[in-house]
Amino acid sequence: MCYRCPFDKSYPSCDIDCARSLEDVMLKQGPDTIGGCIVEPITAGGGIIVPVPKHYPMLQEICNRYGIYLIMDEVVCEFGRTGKFWGFEQYNVDPDMVTMAKGLASSCMPLVGHVRGKGLFCGLERVKDKATKEPIIEAEMGRIIGMVAAEAC
Repeated sequence: MCYRCPFDKSYPSCDIDCARSLEDVMLKQGPDTIGGCIVEPITAGGGIIVPVPKHYPMLQEICNRYGIYLIMDEVVCEFGRTGKFWGFEQYNVDPDMVTMAKGLASSCMPLVGHVRGKGLFCGLERVKDKATKEPIIEAEMGRIIGMVAAEAC
């Protein structure tokens, strides 16, 4: 059953109108004006809201149809919190990009990251100050990477 369906329908007879409505928005805005569709595998901001199994596969199909990147925001669901390494692995999808943060550094340092699909760049960014987003100097990043490499060996 879906949580507070804006179409006042019930799954599975709803035909996943929630995902289909996003296609309507994409077409209205013009797919060439949309850089990506960013979603959380399981929404946590307004409660733990788990989508129906067909939601993300349908959304990915829609994004692929119009050349729009599907971006999974894994800040809450990452690193095994749903029983799988990534939250999106609970669904049959392969996002173009994945964002991560909190669990990446165990809240010990301000570190964020993202992983992009084949042919796209992968990177991490460490900031000196979370409030200002001031980046650290390269020498400091080199020192941190050296420490991490030494711990791994």
